[in-house]
Amino acid sequence: MAVVAADANRIVLVRNHEQSSMTAGSYLGAKGTYDPKCNGGTSTLVFSPSQKKWLSSWASLSGLVRPCAGGPTPWNTWLSCEETSNGVHNGATYQHGYVFEVPAAGIANPVPLKDMGCFSHEAAAVDPVTGIVYETEDSTPSGLYRFIPNVRGQLAKGGRLQMMRLKTATNASITLSGTSYNYFNTALVNTLGTTWDVEWVDIENPDKPFVTGTTYGGVRAQGLMQGASSIARGEGIWYGNGVIYVCSTSGGSAGNGQIFAYDPRKETFTLLFVSLSDGIDGVDSPDNIAWSPRGSLILCEDGNASPQQLRGLTLDGTIFPFCATNMDFRAGGAVGPVTRPSGRTFSNDARGNEWAGATFHNEWLFANAYGSPGVTFAITGPWDNGAL
Repeated sequence: MAVVAADANRIVLVRNHEQSSMTAGSYLGAKGTYDPKCNGGTSTLVFSPSQKKWLSSWASLSGLVRPCAGGPTPWNTWLSCEETSNGVHNGATYQHGYVFEVPAAGIANPVPLKDMGCFSHEAAAVDPVTGIVYETEDSTPSGLYRFIPNVRGQLAKGGRLQMMRLKTATNASITLSGTSYNYFNTALVNTLGTTWDVEWVDIENPDKPFVTGTTYGGVRAQGLMQGASSIARGEGIWYGNGVIYVCSTSGGSAGNGQIFAYDPRKETFTLLFVSLSDGIDGVDSPDNIAWSPRGSLILCEDGNASPQQLRGLTLDGTIFPFCATNMDFRAGGAVGPVTRPSGRTFSNDARGNEWAGATFHNEWLFANAYGSPGVTFAITGPWDNGAL
């Protein structure tokens, strides 16, 4: 989720719905649907900061499979990214694993941006200086990609996809179609401040979802065969302060997560943080991330701890808890059973549900608690008293 447009009276957000069914069907009409069999997509929300309430919402894209994350653009749209390479071979009408663009007003034109790659996407971040889009991939191994558009701000006009290669010795290998290829795996590094020089390799066929003879990994394989580097489950990515921040959900020796900073002007990639535990000095599998306009990062936990938390991370590596979900709807729980106006009742313990889609706008932080029920929160204030 992200803020895609705003004025003094309204804040417009687009929010993903990470549904995976290829039989449930679209929740939107044909004009806004990519694949009529599939039930993933987005909704658009309008919030009034002066009235402190939600004003309206509508379905803005459907027919997707597992649109997990994405990212905002400087031209007031949302990039919704499918976390899959499923397709016709799984019963869908079309191939999936693409990026779609959603406007701030109305509904999306449901045409996949195929030059941006067909793979298990997670999130996207745009460098407003260049218009280049950076993309993460939720798999192991996974690539960090950049998409150089033919026309800045007009992604549908195509462009060139590349995968990051770090200038360092290899430390891992993978066998593809019977041949072993060496690459560098950043997940094996725990030393904070480690910095690598970056170069990029071209992905000749971004619309190749599968390694020949398999049903996965056709895009990343093209990069790994050229010595491109890997991060362990690339998930959240966000632009801030001239830097692209990248989350590896299961990186580090403990498998609990890493945060990197890519500097597109210096072409360097630096390890900022490693979670060596899920306790007070660590994070339980960070997933989505967002940059605070006050100079820190917010990390959304997606692990096994209960409750799941939003954690703050300063750029000197200090981690701190910000808030935890307290949605225990069981009898005797903190919230108790809740019945919505629709008549749907919740009586489950949702404290272990992951946080997702955190995004800042001025004095507001918006975030989702994923699951049943899914809840979108608008949080404000006194930010000047803390790092966020």
